[in-house]
Amino acid sequence: LGNDIALTEGTVSESTKPWTPIGTTNSTAFNGIFDGAGHTVSGIYVAADGSNTHGFFGYIGSSGIVKNLTLENGNINGDGNTGALAGESQGTISNVINKMDVNGNDYNGGIVGNGSGTITKCTNYGAITGRQASGIAGLFQGNISKCLNYGTILGTENAYGITTTPDSIFYSANFGTVTGSRYIDGLGWQFFISSYNAGLVKASSDNSTPSVDNVRYT
Repeated sequence: LGNDIALTEGTVSESTKPWTPIGTTNSTAFNGIFDGAGHTVSGIYVAADGSNTHGFFGYIGSSGIVKNLTLENGNINGDGNTGALAGESQGTISNVINKMDVNGNDYNGGIVGNGSGTITKCTNYGAITGRQASGIAGLFQGNISKCLNYGTILGTENAYGITTTPDSIFYSANFGTVTGSRYIDGLGWQFFISSYNAGLVKASSDNSTPSVDNVRYT
């Protein structure tokens, strides 16, 4: 990007014209290079429309690279895979900051809803809500490194400060409040290396016991 871009002036609401995510399926996935060059895209409203990928990008393919971008003053809503930057990603994501709220059903994250690949040096400040909600990625089978979550995470079932079931979480930290009713963890499900939780982790029901990680090594 050469400049900041405001898709909507003022407050984003349900009356805001919905943004159509860039690439919504594997066959139409974004496989180019998107360099925000430190600029901001704001005023994004994505409506839940029954499709499976919701975000600024719908689907980032395995050759896709997205970097150096801030997202703010927006609201991302979805049914399946929902993330501020991308509903689903198999690509390479780095230096992305999210300040938008994400509300969905199955897999919801501050950066990515679902996917694989790599996520590096990304930060989430947005509130993330859904059946399974995480600060960085709702469900991610890849590597996450040097990422931070400051946002409030509310999972109607599962909630994680960073993500669940990654290949590894490296050098990352959660500072946000994480609340869930089933599986709850300040970082994620497993495979942490030099990562820690400094946020409040709590259960919303008597049927679960939250896991509060400090520094964990594998």
